[in-house]
Amino acid sequence: MYVRVREHFGHLASILQDHIKIDGEWSPWSRIQTPCIDKASGVEVVCGGGVRKRYRSCTNPMPQGGGRDCPGISEEEFACNEHHCQLPGKFLWSPWSACSVYCGRGEQKRHTLCGTLRNKTRGLDYSQRPGASEKFRK
Repeated sequence: MYVRVREHFGHLASILQDHIKIDGEWSPWSRIQTPCIDKASGVEVVCGGGVRKRYRSCTNPMPQGGGRDCPGISEEEFACNEHHCQLPGKFLWSPWSACSVYCGRGEQKRHTLCGTLRNKTRGLDYSQRPGASEKFRK
């Protein structure tokens, strides 16, 4: 008896579904868990700017019986990791100077970089203060 009733209601539901228009509605937005991706290359980035995406679908309910699709967008982008990338340590120092003497024991110097270039490298561990000098004796 139960099976027969269930079959009858299933058949009735399919008939009604064909005659009743149901407009689609959006599912809730997904949680933002996508990695931060560079839009141009598609590579995951940890600095320099990228985007994260979130999604939703037109399935709450789906359009049925000629009902309308959901209005609006199914995907959103959010900026992420917009801070500047740190410079490698080799860019924190000026090039070595020429040797102080042409022949024999002399000195070469280099200096830590200051100003705009150094400010782009916040977060690196500096063993010297800005403007410090380092000598190399031959």
